[in-house]
Amino acid sequence: MNTVNVEIESRGSYEEAEVSNSRNTQSTLARPDFRKTCDALLVTLLEDGNRRHAAMMARLADPAVLRRFFIRSTIENVHRIELMRKINPLVCVKAATSDPLLCKKWGLYAADEGLHSRMFARDLHTLGVGDDVIYATRPLFSTELLCGYLYHTLEEEGPMAVVASGYYVESISRMSQPGWLDKMEAVLGASATRGSRAHLLLDAQDEHIDLAWNLSMRLVKTPADERRFVEHVKKLHGLLAAYVGEVFEVVLGEDAGASATTADVVRPLRLEQSA
Repeated sequence: MNTVNVEIESRGSYEEAEVSNSRNTQSTLARPDFRKTCDALLVTLLEDGNRRHAAMMARLADPAVLRRFFIRSTIENVHRIELMRKINPLVCVKAATSDPLLCKKWGLYAADEGLHSRMFARDLHTLGVGDDVIYATRPLFSTELLCGYLYHTLEEEGPMAVVASGYYVESISRMSQPGWLDKMEAVLGASATRGSRAHLLLDAQDEHIDLAWNLSMRLVKTPADERRFVEHVKKLHGLLAAYVGEVFEVVLGEDAGASATTADVVRPLRLEQSA
């Protein structure tokens, strides 16, 4: 798609991105005790990651660094969502005959999520970063690793990892994004986080954490499934840790276009998996 067409599409899809057709309709939470265990794990992983990245995060006190970090990480949000738009529908194919309800509900959720990249693009446009810049920027290696992991497990094991990624991303966003966006607004202004705020609000209104959890639990039926689900969550978090480190390397490196080496990205994955 050329730049002109992308820009025309973006203007017409801001509003559509905020239209939701997916919400949690299950009145009771599936496997609530296991949910408490997984939520507690996420808190632990997030706190551990914050400690490991403390020195890097301190660099964000420099407004210029913070601006560059926000722009590059938001560009990656656009890429990750649009790459997931190719992966998420494959869950429906896998579940079509074995679990039609999962097929339907995940399909609606994935269709909505696939357009949410426009919310983040809106924030970039506010900061003067156009779609030409967004789509000329290659995805990070950590994002490519995420896609590879999800494609591989989807083919070899089934859709558990992909659906678990919904629970993981929705939960981590709820835990970390409000404070992060407060920090961004203090430097960049409220208009620069309008799309990100709208995204959080939509997820909260439609109870997307519970939706993703309840759909995940349709795939978790045995103690072995529980252990595998936890393994997926840890690996997904390891990829997030790698992503944060890679963005910092791009932003703070001597070459502003540099990307992390394979060793730099894989190292935090090993650390996270041992948590």
